[in-house]
Amino acid sequence: MAAQPKQGSRRPHRFAGMSKEDRHRARREVFIEAGISVIGEVGITDIKVRDVCVRAELTERYFYQSFASLDVFAQEVVELVAMQVAMRLFGKAIVVDDGQDRLRTVVKELVAIVDEDPRVGRILFVETVRAGGTLAMLRQQMLYATTWLMTMWLDDNPDAQEVDLAEIAGPLLARYQSGGPAAVEPVVGDINMIAISGASAELLMAWIDKRLELSAEEMVDYLLTFIDQTVAWQKNRR
Repeated sequence: MAAQPKQGSRRPHRFAGMSKEDRHRARREVFIEAGISVIGEVGITDIKVRDVCVRAELTERYFYQSFASLDVFAQEVVELVAMQVAMRLFGKAIVVDDGQDRLRTVVKELVAIVDEDPRVGRILFVETVRAGGTLAMLRQQMLYATTWLMTMWLDDNPDAQEVDLAEIAGPLLARYQSGGPAAVEPVVGDINMIAISGASAELLMAWIDKRLELSAEEMVDYLLTFIDQTVAWQKNRR
């Protein structure tokens, strides 16, 4: 069992000079970062408040001043990670005009995110499934939104002409930067979204768990081939 952080092991002056509100905000950020590490390492179902406090080098008193419960904390960690990933994907997609190029850009960036920080991939693609409930629903929404971002502009989709990506990304970015709620609105998926998001998530989970021995470049190429073939198959059935 993890012990509470000892007085001598903490850094009592790291929040010195801050206002009460700034100290509270800074502690929340430290706890969230600690949560990303702990959930990414031990899993969301096995996380304990003490483990997070030890990693954050803060006491449980401060934890419960910041979060109503461990479940609330876990959801905030997942929502923040999901929003950070969404902002990276939107940031890459928004500067690309061609639909096929945008698809490659978003897929490449998504694989790079998971490759750079396996904690992120584990939290979003593995641990949310194990947690179930609200977090599993958030995962589904994120997958649908990512799939929409990748495929909306393929094959001269008539709906795409009415979509302004910058107009969509702007409010999301503003909400993220202001620290507002990160949860996205539910997305109703068509057959392409359901097929692509589900299969892509399973492939990424297998890659994260080392069940697929592929390089990042090979993973990108495989996902692109699968998405192109799925979209083409559906188009031919119309």
